[in-house]
Amino acid sequence: MSEVSLEQLPIQELAKIKSSIQNEFESLRNSLEQLLVAQRKFRNCIATAQATVKEENNGKPILVPLTASLYVPGKQIRSDKVLVDIGTGYYTEKTLDETVKFYQHRIDTLDDNLKQLEKLLNEKSSQIQTLDLILVKKLQESRSK
Repeated sequence: MSEVSLEQLPIQELAKIKSSIQNEFESLRNSLEQLLVAQRKFRNCIATAQATVKEENNGKPILVPLTASLYVPGKQIRSDKVLVDIGTGYYTEKTLDETVKFYQHRIDTLDDNLKQLEKLLNEKSSQIQTLDLILVKKLQESRSK
């Protein structure tokens, strides 16, 4: 394949390329928002575990989630461990320190992914701006003819 300068492409082709890049941009932005939501959830998990794992909570009533919308009443029987959702419906018992490390690792991984996504978003935004400039220039040239 040989490279073609954007200035050599017709307006219709430039508009198609811009539309495609805008779609990619929107998809990346949605992914970024989903990663931010996941990161918030992991931070909430840490805060919840820290608030729950206390000696004074032994024997206190709790609601145990069976599904996303179904909870059953129960009693907290241990205050030194929590059940951690490790993915795809699997849980494991961890101490508070292990729980914090587990979720902090996930938060850090998401941070790395967020940085990469932000870099891609900036690149796509720059590409869109470049295409806008070329399109405006081409439209002005076509009107002056």
